[in-house]
Amino acid sequence: GMGGFLSRYRTETELVQNLFDVMTTNAVPMGSEASAQGPGDMGLFVLASRFNHSCSPNATHHWMSSCGTLRVQALCDIQPGEQICVSYLSPANLLRQTSLRQNMLLPKLSGNACACQACSDPC
Repeated sequence: GMGGFLSRYRTETELVQNLFDVMTTNAVPMGSEASAQGPGDMGLFVLASRFNHSCSPNATHHWMSSCGTLRVQALCDIQPGEQICVSYLSPANLLRQTSLRQNMLLPKLSGNACACQACSDPC
């Protein structure tokens, strides 16, 4: 139950920091845009939170507010067993040079550099 989950944290601050980290790396925008007042509406989706990032994604997802559903759509043929990757960046930011994309991705990738094929390609 919940007791086992909570017992992993020594302090309430540690628990809150972990929850913040989960939201920062896994939350998906749900309609309202980010603004100076905050990040906008965000949601956690069990399956979608498992998708990794790629600067050349094979899928995309977007919130469909009319039916309260997160829609995942393939951008190309995805073979059985192939990893589904989405972009954590906006389409406009995907067009930026690698070093700028890398800096934008650091918070979403827990401080790690993006290692996707587009970022590894020297061209």
